[in-house]
Amino acid sequence: MLGNYLREIHNMLCPLKMAIIIGLASLGISAFAGQYSCTGYGDAGCSKHLNDIVTDKFTSKFPSAKYEIVAVYDFQTYSDGGGVGFATVGVSPKVLESHKYGELSLMPIRRFTATQRNTGDQVSPYQTTEFKIDLLRRAIQMMMEACDRDASCKILKIE
Repeated sequence: MLGNYLREIHNMLCPLKMAIIIGLASLGISAFAGQYSCTGYGDAGCSKHLNDIVTDKFTSKFPSAKYEIVAVYDFQTYSDGGGVGFATVGVSPKVLESHKYGELSLMPIRRFTATQRNTGDQVSPYQTTEFKIDLLRRAIQMMMEACDRDASCKILKIE
């Protein structure tokens, strides 16, 4: 009698367990894309600004264990107000050995660049950081869009 009762409970919970497993698996797949490393040569912090931009297609083509996004970005203010900024990004194989001066990254062969010129009022340090982050995100978004347009995401080099 107890065996029949346990079997009924098991049969009722089995579909629920499958739904939970499928739900957790789908969450894991979408979270996988955002876990990507970025070496940024700028002071706004690169990795924390790309988690919601990196696509599953990009991550499957360029696994984060072997590749990294490399970004060079800056924003220079003008003395009379405004300023100009840029962000250049690309994907490169990771350099595994250390260098005595610190982190090493290969400059990407194919690069995606966003630029912006602002005129007018003086730019505060906070606004400068916001401009850098915006340019960085736009350049990474251009790279993701190029990956999505190509069936095999050929964005590593110029062909």
